[in-house]
Amino acid sequence: MRQPKPVTVILSPEEYWLPTLRRVVSDYCSRLEFPEKLVQRIVSSTEKACFELVHHSLVAEIDDQFSLKLSYRDEACIVEIVYSKDVPLDPTGSEETGNALEDVEHIELHTLWLQVLKKKMDRVFFRFEGDRRILEMRTYRRSEGQIGRHWLMGLTARMREDVKVDIIRDENGHPVSCVLHDLVTDKVLKLDAGGTFVVERLDGTHTFYDIYMEFIDKISLSSPEHLAMIFISLEHAGMLQGQEVKVKKRSILGKLTDSINKVVFRSLNIPHADRIVDSLYKVVGCLFHPVWVGFILLFGLSGFIVLGQEISAVHELISKPALAIYKNPYLLIELYVLMTLVAVLHEFCHALTCRHYGGNVDRIGIMFYLAMIIFFADVSATWAFRNKWKRIAVAVAGPVLNLVVMSVCFWVWHFQKGHVPPEHSIWFLLGFFCLYSTVINFMPFIKMDGYFMLTDLVGIATLREKSFAYMQQKVLAVFGRGRKEDELHPSTKEKWIFWSYGVCGILFTALFFAFPFIMFARHMSKDHSSKGLMIFLGVMIALALYNAVYRAYQMVNNRLNREIVIK
Repeated sequence: MRQPKPVTVILSPEEYWLPTLRRVVSDYCSRLEFPEKLVQRIVSSTEKACFELVHHSLVAEIDDQFSLKLSYRDEACIVEIVYSKDVPLDPTGSEETGNALEDVEHIELHTLWLQVLKKKMDRVFFRFEGDRRILEMRTYRRSEGQIGRHWLMGLTARMREDVKVDIIRDENGHPVSCVLHDLVTDKVLKLDAGGTFVVERLDGTHTFYDIYMEFIDKISLSSPEHLAMIFISLEHAGMLQGQEVKVKKRSILGKLTDSINKVVFRSLNIPHADRIVDSLYKVVGCLFHPVWVGFILLFGLSGFIVLGQEISAVHELISKPALAIYKNPYLLIELYVLMTLVAVLHEFCHALTCRHYGGNVDRIGIMFYLAMIIFFADVSATWAFRNKWKRIAVAVAGPVLNLVVMSVCFWVWHFQKGHVPPEHSIWFLLGFFCLYSTVINFMPFIKMDGYFMLTDLVGIATLREKSFAYMQQKVLAVFGRGRKEDELHPSTKEKWIFWSYGVCGILFTALFFAFPFIMFARHMSKDHSSKGLMIFLGVMIALALYNAVYRAYQMVNNRLNREIVIK
């Protein structure tokens, strides 16, 4: 069968044109050689949706035209109805009653048409695109005797070649989980044993019916909906063949943002990162022996002995943070370079620990973020580790390195302190900043190592987002502004966790950002000669404001352009 080209029909909101529309849809589906029963489903569903659209347009006295597009893709007939946002036809819910679509026990007459669509069509979507609203319906090809079979069963799919698949297996070689990493978009998706079984067979030759029958035979008895959920997750993540990342036309603000990001937030990847990590692991892999690990931890903590003896020097440095820079400005350059090297070692510790437990590290690189050089290592393979303590060990490895460097620096300074005061000693300053970075790394209110340790301990992967969402839900509910589709229903334990983390997170975030500026302002009020620091502060504030405006723009844009899966 030769695939027909898409057809678009533009109509005015009048019932007079509905029979014409019916003929167009029927003729197009006939060209697809769909069975008559499927054709009737598509035609009646399209007619029903368009009738509701015309009815709502007439009631609201809106004369804007709407369009109907018919296309064939991925073994499916796709019907798209595009209309103005002014038409009060929103299939995602009812503003008058607040009833959700899933509440099928109390179907209102004005949503009955949508229930018909959900029953007759295989998949239904609703999209917000600026001033447009799009209702999309899909029906997949099936033979005459397979009309009642699940829509997924006849499909074949293939994973994109640039999606990396890390499979974790048990002692017998059976897959227990996998992590999918899109190397283009950086999206990461974790699947269980069933999802891994499916992904291994997505080679473009196996139909989902074949996979389903093998799944029942080798894994467990399951329903087609289970496989459909796996397929939809992969489809939503854009990891299937034919879903290559498309370059969209950028707005002026988008182009400006891209240009700024290339300068301010540019990242460079080191080639063959996995080979580098493997080579290093062959050299230092012996350090992961429990005896060596214990020795490293004890030495890392030994620096606190010196710190306790010289607490007055630390207090002096904290009370006058710019003292060392004023007396010896070149120390700032030395400290910056050395801290960058420590950051490199920090990330390699994460990577080597991940490699020790069987995970791959495919990306290592450098990111220029604002005025800082940030070294990063992609250890997303740890998501597939079944043992949470292994994941925690990978997160802890970096801060442990900082403690080791801190101890080395403090002990070196301890033996030379009679000759060099702390504010002039690069060893003391480096040790102090290693201690500071360790504390920051362990803070669970910033998305750094401590945060990921906490998420593993409490068993909530997106703790920060869920905590703030739950708190926002409760606050909005007080004013009657909450939306039912956004509701979270945590357990009693999770409620305590969300409230505790959310409140502490808000207080810490405010303190974390406010305290440095307050200290800086106090210092500047006493010394007006630091024009360079004033310029630096102005640049940092400008970049922070730009970041805040851009995030607000993204939030509004995502709100105006989103897709809701109705079925």
